[in-house]
Amino acid sequence: MKLNRRLLSILLLSIGFASLVSCGTKPSKPTIEQTEEDVELDLNQVYSDITAKLKLTKDYAGKDFFSEGIGEAELIKVRDGDTAEFKLKESGKSVVIRSYGINTPESTGKVEKWGKAASVFSKEILESAKYLLLEASKTPAVHDSYGERYLGYVWYKMDDNSDWMNINLLMVENGYTPSNCVPGSIDYPYYANFKEAEDFASKGKLRIHGNAVDQYFSTKAEKTDLKKLVEDPNAYYNVELDTGSKVEFEAYISDLAVRSEQYHFTVSAVIDGEIYSMPLYAGYGHTQAARGLKVGTKYKIVGFLQKHYDKFQISGVKYSDFGGDADYSKLLIKNYYLEFNDNKKYDVSWDKSLFSSALISAAVIDGENIKLTVTATELRDEEAQNFTILVPNTNKLDGSKVAGLVGKKASFKGYQEEAGTVTVLKYSNIEFK
Repeated sequence: MKLNRRLLSILLLSIGFASLVSCGTKPSKPTIEQTEEDVELDLNQVYSDITAKLKLTKDYAGKDFFSEGIGEAELIKVRDGDTAEFKLKESGKSVVIRSYGINTPESTGKVEKWGKAASVFSKEILESAKYLLLEASKTPAVHDSYGERYLGYVWYKMDDNSDWMNINLLMVENGYTPSNCVPGSIDYPYYANFKEAEDFASKGKLRIHGNAVDQYFSTKAEKTDLKKLVEDPNAYYNVELDTGSKVEFEAYISDLAVRSEQYHFTVSAVIDGEIYSMPLYAGYGHTQAARGLKVGTKYKIVGFLQKHYDKFQISGVKYSDFGGDADYSKLLIKNYYLEFNDNKKYDVSWDKSLFSSALISAAVIDGENIKLTVTATELRDEEAQNFTILVPNTNKLDGSKVAGLVGKKASFKGYQEEAGTVTVLKYSNIEFK
């Protein structure tokens, strides 16, 4: 099922937000005092009454964020609902802020309901604000557990006449995130405000607290294949909402790159005699996909089509060795995609798919194919195995030239639908030594 193409959130934020927040207009009733437990508030409304109660009291003029815990900034990029990159006005340095006291649903390596919506909401506010201010969770500023991002609050002003507003708190008030603030802790000076905002959103069943439809989130995967995804990705991507559908397809893991502890796989599929490939982002190494997916293995992949720097990728993949419901990716063939190459070193990521170059012991013409009998050593446990290799005889080699391949070593990549028989798509893909 494809996502609908309504522009509700974009129209809401671009038309309604400025009048509701920058001009200080009160949100429509009911307020928190009048809300009953079973009342659902209006998702078309931006609520800011509780956020407006919190006042910025710290002096920030000329202050340095890193050493003094506060400083003015400019937006560089919003990464998701609770993470953004800024340029500090005082020093000109860049800093990534992980919003303190909140945790919005995920929208990148892991994809959750309301994650994309939270990211859009945060982006619209921060990009529309005239002034931005960063307040560290501690002085001097401290990193989060990943060591890259700094923990803090983001304050904004829409114009010269409006008050500073805390976007961390606004996200809680509008139901995009729970409050992670701890009562009685000096580390959470705004606990009472966050508690009031969370009670308001919870009683009104706003977003994460209710069952409303999130237009940015697909609940049912659409079955397709990599050829269609590669050749016509926009058939599965809502350009107006800048978000993709949940999709299901069969593919094998053909490559893995780990950059800054983040796992970037390549998924591939052989369709109509051609290989089609697309990046798959699994996030940090602790995610299910990063831990479970292995190069060389074929899976039923269930994930979300996303754009990253204007290039399409698959993200939000859930995987478990013990299986799962329809939302989980499933192992189909463990040793599907094999590589025979003496120049590559074994890595745990390959999981029994990397072999030494293959020694050819027999070579004959078999119909339209060349059939090779080879022996190669699996580099994980140094076990020698025999394979039958089938490759199209596109070069029209005669029997004598094919027989001349015996005794040579060959490097190539191929796939096996049937154990022990490896298909190579093109003769030119084999390197003989």
